[in-house]
Amino acid sequence: MKIDRLKIADALVEAGIAADKASPLAKAFGEAYDEAEKDMASTENVDRIIAKSSADMHKLGADLHKANADIQAAITRQTVWIATIVAAGVGIIIAVSRLG
Repeated sequence: MKIDRLKIADALVEAGIAADKASPLAKAFGEAYDEAEKDMASTENVDRIIAKSSADMHKLGADLHKANADIQAAITRQTVWIATIVAAGVGIIIAVSRLG
């Protein structure tokens, strides 16, 4: 968006600044704005960032869901393993007690 330097100069003159000084000031304001505008994000840029962030968050959610499923599967395997070890231990104790 370009700003109207003439309107700025007119406003400066109305504010009591001499016309010969108002024009260079208006030009400087306009150039400063134009330079600052180069660093401003457009609506399209913001929309693109939001869309990418949304996609990244969706992927992160899917990754967390998979990690949770992997953890639950590991817990189940550990539980089965421990139960098997306990059952084997009980079996060994019973066998040893009957032999002795």
